[in-house]
Amino acid sequence: MVQYKKFFKYFGIIALAVIIAVMISSFGATSQQTERWEYQVVLTTYIYLDGNVKHINNLGREGWDVISVVPWSDSYLVFTLKRRVR
Repeated sequence: MVQYKKFFKYFGIIALAVIIAVMISSFGATSQQTERWEYQVVLTTYIYLDGNVKHINNLGREGWDVISVVPWSDSYLVFTLKRRVR
């Protein structure tokens, strides 16, 4: 009886791994072109925010999109930007 439990346990794990592998490989086969992204991080202080807003606006004209703004410590903001690889 114990051997059957081990068999079904390992069979289930292997079956799940095969299903995941098939799903991943079929996903890659159906997509025509994989999108690729590049990222950039801009660190600014609250005091110098106006100067970096001009810089971020220039990056926006180059195709960069702000995807997050996170406060870091008491005086910094971290902007994360991304754009499609050209």
